[in-house]
Amino acid sequence: MGKELLSSLQTEVTQLRAEGKYQETIEKASELLENGTLYNDYKSMLIAHINQAASYYSIGDIEEAFASMEQYEEITQVHGDDADYLQLY
Repeated sequence: MGKELLSSLQTEVTQLRAEGKYQETIEKASELLENGTLYNDYKSMLIAHINQAASYYSIGDIEEAFASMEQYEEITQVHGDDADYLQLY
């Protein structure tokens, strides 16, 4: 059940951001982050942080955008792959 929930949330977060629904993306990404942490799913955590960062940036909350990117970078350094590192730039 956990993997299905995470997969569904990952898709929803990505879709909301693509649709320009930034506040909804931030809220749903927080839910994804909580569940990703619960299930130790680092990809879910990374997806949550990168989408939050982009959404905070889009609504003009630069401080929160950088905070999300810093958390993304910390996880990437320990658990990331080449694609995750590329997202940093």
